Amino acid sequence: MTSESERIEEVRKYIEATIAEIDGHTESMEKLFKIDRWSKDNTLYEIIINSYERHRNTLKRIQKMIDGGKVESGLYTLSAKSEMDMIKERLEKFENDLHKKETEKASESKLSNSEILDGFNEIKTGETGRMSERKTKQSNP
Repeated sequence: MTSESERIEEVRKYIEATIAEIDGHTESMEKLFKIDRWSKDNTLYEIIINSYERHRNTLKRIQKMIDGGKVESGLYTLSAKSEMDMIKERLEKFENDLHKKETEKASESKLSNSEILDGFNEIKTGETGRMSERKTKQSNP
């Protein structure tokens, strides 16, 4: 059984690594969105939603670690790798297509560009909720 100070140190390292990954992942998603703004690609939004949900689950794992529970990080690693590979492949494709000016038109998104950019800002400030639970902003009369 590990001591409390060892568990705390393990949690600190896990949090630092997670923050670094979230920062890099968010920057990649922002770059991908800016490149693909005109097509409203549904897959792009799926990547963003899945990423946020995965990071939310990471926070649950951190809570479990703090409580002294065992965390199986293998599933997280596989999920992160798969997602990062998807983003890397898509960035390469869009950068190549940008030079050729040949992109396919995808189905329209229900989110406006400003809502997407607001979402990135909310991620950065920690004021997010699940995309599926997010309510559209209403203007005051």
